[in-house]
Amino acid sequence: RLQALVNEQAAAISQSMVGSVQRVLVERPSRKDPNEFAGRTENNRMVNFVGHPRLVGQMVDVMITHTMTNSLRGRLVMTEEPATSPTQKDTE
Repeated sequence: RLQALVNEQAAAISQSMVGSVQRVLVERPSRKDPNEFAGRTENNRMVNFVGHPRLVGQMVDVMITHTMTNSLRGRLVMTEEPATSPTQKDTE
């Protein structure tokens, strides 16, 4: 009964995350799809999402789209990055 309660509470927490944007540490390519990557949220939930190999080791924002039995699914939230960073010459 205790395990059933733990599973129920974990499912409720995961469900409450659907629709939210979570910071995720990208750990590795997904085991099931080479175009997807797996990472962990700040509360240690595993999230799978389409990404790029250069993201491994980076913190990214992921919109949680739905729950799976033991993980979450999401989509990468793209952030605007400047095309170039200012140099010392630009700031003088």
